[in-house]
Amino acid sequence: MVKGGPSGIRVAAACALLLASGMSRPARAQVTLLAGETAMMGGAGSGGSGDPAMALLNPAGLARAGAVRASISATAYALVAGSVPRFFNESTSTNTAFGDTTLDNIGVSGNELRAFPSLVALLIGLGPEVGKPGHMTLGLSLLLPRTTVRYFEGASIATRNYAGRQTIAYSLRSDELYGGVSFAMQLGRRVLIGASLFAVFQPFSSVLSTHYTLSDSSGTLYASQDLKATNSGFSFELAAAVGAQLLVTDALSFGLSVTAPSLHLGGNVEGGGETKQYSNDATLNEVTIDRFDGTATINLPLRVAGGFSYRRRGSFGVVADAALIVPVRSTRTVSNVTSTTLSLQPGASPNTVETDASLTTEGQLSFAASVGGEYYLTPSWVVRAGGFFDRPLRAAFRDNPAPSEIFGVRMSHVGATLGLAQLGRALSTTVGVVLRHGFGETVAPIWGAPGARQTDYRQYELMVFMSGGFDLSEIKEAIKKHLSARGGRHAS
Repeated sequence: MVKGGPSGIRVAAACALLLASGMSRPARAQVTLLAGETAMMGGAGSGGSGDPAMALLNPAGLARAGAVRASISATAYALVAGSVPRFFNESTSTNTAFGDTTLDNIGVSGNELRAFPSLVALLIGLGPEVGKPGHMTLGLSLLLPRTTVRYFEGASIATRNYAGRQTIAYSLRSDELYGGVSFAMQLGRRVLIGASLFAVFQPFSSVLSTHYTLSDSSGTLYASQDLKATNSGFSFELAAAVGAQLLVTDALSFGLSVTAPSLHLGGNVEGGGETKQYSNDATLNEVTIDRFDGTATINLPLRVAGGFSYRRRGSFGVVADAALIVPVRSTRTVSNVTSTTLSLQPGASPNTVETDASLTTEGQLSFAASVGGEYYLTPSWVVRAGGFFDRPLRAAFRDNPAPSEIFGVRMSHVGATLGLAQLGRALSTTVGVVLRHGFGETVAPIWGAPGARQTDYRQYELMVFMSGGFDLSEIKEAIKKHLSARGGRHAS
């Protein structure tokens, strides 16, 4: 590309590879929506819920479960729409080395339709019956509390004094998969305690591609650049949560939980990219192929949460939670970057360079809050609704962000839930919807100059939610009664 020309994104190959590897993770302040009861009340419940979501949010609540119970909850589908309205430039007019320039489009946007399971749990009650001192619950759970799917695509054409075109496409997917064991117990008449230990697997993958051309008004090509980088990797962590609930009355309770920062067990990242450059004076006619492999570390933050619950079973209930998320430094170190450049000039030989590259990103000190309520239409039908809000408490980006932070986000979210539950002795089901709006900042390039800047980012999400809870003890008794009744009819 012509030196000093109006590049839409000007980053070194190593930085582009780091960018494509998804270094800038989203904040974990987002309210966790798991299991039917907790999810449909805005993610609140750590003060007085006993559904399987408490394995992660407040393990003490599992002591409210009796007998043997299995639970499955899932997001049937989630439609996510995001946009960066001023990605290429802050306005459609700008000044470059070629003079005043007009851009036909300055935004990028993306849409994604996804589906995934969110929780599978088995709770086993032990000892005295539920509600009695000494009652214990052992829980096994597999949770997918968070899936991040980010996709952007856009193009901008510059006119007036010169002709330039910049296109970009970027996609990132990262997941958090928890598998663990929980134990909860009732101490005396008023206190529940619990703890969970999780192995956390966090896979991620991403693709970045850009295309840039520069020509004059007659269409003569001056320069072009094409870049594509891909990667995949994972981080493996060990996490623990402890909690307690205080039963003030039969209806009123308070809860407190702490999730400790995770212990890193291992991780890997690998990928590569290809950059093709052309200039009309042949000085930059070359192809560069990059390959890298190294380590990946995605630490989980310290989370301190508290809440209360006032619930009159068979009538109505109100719950509320608040949480503070204290970040631990999140680091991915990429090593052994091998770049091979092949010049297209006659007689040129390949040039291979090996370098080490690393990138450290700071987490975001964040706050999250949720509130919910329920109303019993009949003894077996309950309508539940809730709202939630989360936001970072300090900036995630520096005043002058680096190009490697492009597409990193600093987001706040606000949302609402509404669901209908059918309660039965052997089977309980929930269906509902979740609406979430995200707003904040991302990092974008500077048109016509090196460097990067902050700009607005927006996101809208619609989820359809379903869950089912099965009391295996009740199902077993129902089967025994059915078989016994059939046997009696045959005997007669």
